[in-house]
Amino acid sequence: MRSRFSAWKIACAMLVCLVALFLGVSPALAQSASTGALAGTVTDPSGAVLVGANVAATNTGTGAARSTTTDANGAYKFSLLPPGEYRVKF
Repeated sequence: MRSRFSAWKIACAMLVCLVALFLGVSPALAQSASTGALAGTVTDPSGAVLVGANVAATNTGTGAARSTTTDANGAYKFSLLPPGEYRVKF
């Protein structure tokens, strides 16, 4: 009976350690693939949206650039951007 109790305690301790390890590692893995996005709407001075306007986003640290055009609502979006500072030009 004593050996069963000891084995039970060891199994419980191992389970607690595995759960603690899993909970500690999950947030670290989630943060390793951080990306960002830029989004907005291009309008003219009167406030009317501009359809088909060219928009460029350039990472000021690396010089990497992306471009897109605005949609029917004048909206643009750059997804999955690496972290950094960006200059946006219309």
